[in-house]
This record gives sequence, C-alpha cells and structure tokens, in this order.
Amino acid sequence: MRDISERRGAEEVLEQDTSYSHLLQHVAESANQAHSLDEALQTVLRLIGEHMEWPIGFATYVGDQSPTESTSSAKWYVADEEKYRPFQMRMEQTDAQGSGSLGGRVLASGAPALMPDLSQEEQTPTINLLGQLGIKAGYGFPILIGQDVLGLLEFYASEAGPLSQRVAKIMEVVSVQLGRVLERTRNEKKLRHHQDELKTLVEERTRELLTAKEAAEDAKHAKCEFLSNMWHELRTPMHGILSFSALGLEKVHTATPEKLGTYFELIKESGQRLLKLINSLLDLSTLESDGLSLSFQRQYLRALVETSVQQSEDVLKEKSLKMNVEGSEEPMVLSCDGARIIQVMKNILSNAMKYSPAETTITIRWFPQSVQDGRGQADSEMCPGVCITIRDEGVGIPQDELESVFDKFVQSSRTKTGAGGIGLGLAICRKIVMAHGGRVWADNPPDGGVIICLVLPLDASGHKQQDEEVAHGQLKHTNIGG
Repeated sequence: MRDISERRGAEEVLEQDTSYSHLLQHVAESANQAHSLDEALQTVLRLIGEHMEWPIGFATYVGDQSPTESTSSAKWYVADEEKYRPFQMRMEQTDAQGSGSLGGRVLASGAPALMPDLSQEEQTPTINLLGQLGIKAGYGFPILIGQDVLGLLEFYASEAGPLSQRVAKIMEVVSVQLGRVLERTRNEKKLRHHQDELKTLVEERTRELLTAKEAAEDAKHAKCEFLSNMWHELRTPMHGILSFSALGLEKVHTATPEKLGTYFELIKESGQRLLKLINSLLDLSTLESDGLSLSFQRQYLRALVETSVQQSEDVLKEKSLKMNVEGSEEPMVLSCDGARIIQVMKNILSNAMKYSPAETTITIRWFPQSVQDGRGQADSEMCPGVCITIRDEGVGIPQDELESVFDKFVQSSRTKTGAGGIGLGLAICRKIVMAHGGRVWADNPPDGGVIICLVLPLDASGHKQQDEEVAHGQLKHTNIGG
C-alpha cells in the first residue's frame, strides 16, 4: 500500500510538472505571438488564472518616465465578471499601487509580494471588499527587465495559503517573458517614433530642396529674362545713338538743317532712355549696398503731385491720356525727401501711362490716413500720415503677382512683352518708401485696371526703415478701389 501511495504521489507531481510545463509553453507562445503588449497581458492573465484557479488577475505597466508609478489602465481576467465587478470598479477608481497595497509592495521592493491570508492583513476598504467577495489570498509579481520594474501582475485566490516554490518559479519565468515582450514593444514603439521622425525630416528636407530648386530655377529664369531685357534696353537706345550719329555724319553736307535736327533729337531721346536705365541701376545698387541718403524738408504734397504730373505731360498728350487729380481740401505738409517722392510717383505714373489704352484716365488721389509709428519702442502706436493712390484703366496685374511685381527684375506677365522695361521701377519705389517709414502695395479694383497705394507718415524724418514684411504689405491694409 505504501508503494502504491508513493507511486500515486509521484504520478501527481509528474502530472503537475507536466501541466506547469504546458502552461509555460502556452504562455511563451502567446506572449511571442501577440500583436501588442495589451494582447499578451490579457492572454497570460487568462491562462494563469484558469490554470491556477485564481478567479481574479490584473496587470498594469509602469511609465518610462517614472518607474514607480503605474500610468496605464489595468488589463483584467475575472472568472465571474458580475461577481467581481465591484472590485474592478474600486481598483480603477483608487490608486492600485498605493503604499501598503499589494501592487505598492511590489513596486517598492522590485520583488514578489505575497498576502497568503488576507484576514491577517490590515483591514483596509479594499481588503474588506475582497473578503466579502470570498477572496482569501493575493499574490503580486513584478514584470522585470534586469532590475527595472516595468509592470505588475496581481492575482487573487479563493483559498488562503502560501505559494509553492514551483509556482513561484513559474511566475518568475512568466514575469521575465512578459518583461521581454514589454521591452520589445517599447523598442518597437521607439523605432516607429524614430522612423516617423526620420520620415518627417526627409519630407521636410525634400520640401526644402524642392523649394530651393524652384527658387534656383526662378532665379535662373529671372536672370535670363533680366539679361534679355537688359540687352534689349541697352541695345535699342545705343543702336539709335550709333545709327543716327552715323546717318548724320554721312549726310552732314547734304541734309537740310531740319533733317539733321531730327537726327539730333532722336539721338537725344535714345541717350535719355539710356541714361534713365543707368540711373535706375545706380539707384538700385545704392539702395542695396550703402542704403539711401535722404534730405528731409517740409514739402506741400500737392506741389509734389503737380510736379510729377507736369513732368509726365508730354507722354500724356502723346498717348491721349487724361489725368484726374483729387486731393484733400486742407493743405498737407510732409517732412520728406521731395525729389525721391517725386521719383516714386513718376515711376508709378510711367507704368500707368505705358500700359493704359488711349483715351482712358489716370487718377491720383490723396487723403489723411494714420500709419504705424516706427520711431520708438512703442511701434504699435499710430501717427498722422497720408495715403496716395495712383489708378489706371490698363491691363491690370494678376492677383498672384500683386506682390512679386515689387521684386527686382520682375514684371507682370501681362506687361512684360511689347513695352520694354527691366522690372526695376517698382522695386526702387518700394525701397524709397521703406526708407521714409512707409509702405506700398498694389491692388486690382473690381472694375479693372490697377491701383498703387502709398502710405507715408507726415513726418518721415527720424523714422526707421520699415521691416520687409511690413513694407511688403503683410500688415493688414485697407483695400482701396479708387
């Protein structure tokens, strides 16, 4: 009988060992095949709970930043959801890893924590609730990577009693396996994060390279167009000067004085055109390098406008254009460089006359308008100023080119053929206006044509030059339809 009992005991131990081996195998397979950490924890909780006949099991894992605080909601296994729901609700509403709790002991020690008989523990509300639910013991285990606690496993049993060494060893192996899954999951997450960062960096760099490529292509195109226009603008007047000079020399003894006078007049016109081009290039060079030296004096705005119009009368008559001047009733006095402001208005008038059909009207208006004060630290304050608008009834400017026409060597796509020019006039205008603490922009009135708006402080002396984004009209401004 003794031999039979010993044999049966050995068979039971062997059967139990086989059962535990199968459990470890299933746990390892489930942990390795799981698509996520949550799935692995859920499966392991169920396998162990069912095998050990522990009716409650849950797992939490610890955040990377604070290895002593659980930052994730628990993953649960319960044999009877309705029966044990009060315990689930309590654990989700309280600090499951608080001081003295089963999870808190595991986190504090980094080792398994056992409550083999809950009746011998301090009778906290949680312990009392477990007792009411028929739970007699609790066992907590760390999920480890090396010495670091990455998560927690807690199980609760219906029977009191210590863990056997065999079960404790099994739980140690399970904890290590889950730690590897957790480490793998976190490494995969970090890898995805780095991949996303790399992808973002590559996309940003690609956009930058494409932008740089487009900018280089635009610059190359602008350069080619500039050289082409420059060649045309230089060659045409130079060809006129050389041709009419040669013709005059050839016919100096045979041509009538009137004919020779015509040759001289054409030579003069070609020379003036060439001089205007050279002056524009010199102006731009000065503005780009040393800045603009301004001579501020008190000027009547009406006198500046009338001077600009008078110096344009020949072209107005030649093209049969009308000029309409509408100014404020009260005299407006500016402290500015009068010659430079006249230059700005003449440049704008020149464009307006160049691209306006015959028998149309160019309108100049001015009226008071406050402008941003740029003289002190309180740049948001406003100071007295004036708005000057010059409107034509010509071909207009495409909406997406209203800003770019103020760049160097850029012309509107509607005006860069047939009428000449190298795209410097408006760029110079903007530089001069900026030097006066003002701004300039273009608008398309609803009924056609284009309107150029200048805003200048009445006292520009002492103003610092406007920032580029201000001068480029990026501050909110009033659209003026004329």
